Amino acid sequence: ETRQPIYRRGQFCVGTIPRLTREKGIEYLLQAIRRCKDIIPNIQCVVIGHGPERQALQWLAERLDIKQHVLFVGWQATAQKWMVHFDVFVVPAVQNEAFTNTIVEAMVEGKPVIGTRVGGIPEIIESTKTGMLVEPRNPEMLAEALLNLYHHPEWREEMGKRGQKRATTVFSITRMADEFEKILS
Repeated sequence: ETRQPIYRRGQFCVGTIPRLTREKGIEYLLQAIRRCKDIIPNIQCVVIGHGPERQALQWLAERLDIKQHVLFVGWQATAQKWMVHFDVFVVPAVQNEAFTNTIVEAMVEGKPVIGTRVGGIPEIIESTKTGMLVEPRNPEMLAEALLNLYHHPEWREEMGKRGQKRATTVFSITRMADEFEKILS
């Protein structure tokens, strides 16, 4: 697997760090990338993770003619090092997703997050403040959110700053409480 970020200056880099299973909705992200590639020819989607759907997703990227825009890098022990290169972080889950640490980690890094309205995701992302919420299984809506953030770098920056503040205040306290609870149980 790739060990360090592959990044070229000038790319619009969309990142995600899922386990590659159907419920993570990566196929909808790939479909959104397909919708964006003509408008954002420099779009690059980095998929960090492994799982049973990897081969099918790679095949889908090829079939959608976006293979050159999608980089499957497998599981990475230091996924955080990749985060700095992302312009936007995406969590396109289609089923209930519990509290997702990767969203908070992206927010800590100052990245705007696009997530779906499932499970605990809407509790983490404040739509239009720290990121954007879209409906699950909706590549059109996801593409629209990506295009909005691409065309408005000032929104990306502002959402990233607000997300960073939210993550370092609200969620660091929550995380400490969770860790303390684990110690007691």
